[in-house]
Amino acid sequence: MFDSEGKTMAAISDQFLRTQLEERRQRLETAIASSGESAPVVQLLQEVDSALERMEKGSYGMCETCHDSIEKERLITDPLVRFCLDHLTSEQQRALERDLELASRIQRALLPKQNLQYAGWQVHYHYETTGPVSGDYCDLIHPDNGTGELYFLLGDVSGKGVAASMLMTQLHAMFRSLISVGLPLDQLVGLANRVFCESTMAGQYATLVCGKASRSGGGDLQRRTFAIAASSQRRGLKYRSHGRAARHVSDRTIPGEDNQAGSG
Repeated sequence: MFDSEGKTMAAISDQFLRTQLEERRQRLETAIASSGESAPVVQLLQEVDSALERMEKGSYGMCETCHDSIEKERLITDPLVRFCLDHLTSEQQRALERDLELASRIQRALLPKQNLQYAGWQVHYHYETTGPVSGDYCDLIHPDNGTGELYFLLGDVSGKGVAASMLMTQLHAMFRSLISVGLPLDQLVGLANRVFCESTMAGQYATLVCGKASRSGGGDLQRRTFAIAASSQRRGLKYRSHGRAARHVSDRTIPGEDNQAGSG
């Protein structure tokens, strides 16, 4: 699991939000001190101070209309929200719909090419989410290094909605950068695990399968092989060898064994 240890998600996210608000206030105060006061910046600073004050009073995260809890993923995306989805104004609802539509287009633009054919491999997939955006992760990557290797990734991140889609986008960028380095599969997933842990809140995780398909030999002796490394929803990684049960290993080391997929 790409995860961090320790406190509960609620406690960690509350501390994360407080830190985000305090850092935002500091940046706004710096901007005012260096550039002078401007109405939009001053108003934003007032909203940040108001959010911090609600935290002190214990009312932060409660809808100001119905007093029910505001959706946690929305608070993580924007710590200044004051109303739940049921009590947004008409303009706010339209703005949210526009944002979701844009986020959906961006997320779908990150999907790999359909019906991909590469180095003798033919790949087909179907991607369908339950909402406009999600934390479902799917990618096909073939490095431009002449090896004919094809990486395939399937995963899901914790949470839902925009917050989950942001983590999905992070995974997309991270693996596309790390794969270009040319690390063995076990080291690739181990490094991705550490980078993800260091750049997300504790309690956030991704369940993910990363595989590499390749060809070796030539002519009639050519064969296709694949290796798979996977993360589980408990801390640590699992490696599944073709025809064998998965065995639990640490998040630092995964046996780097290839599996023969057949010849031709």
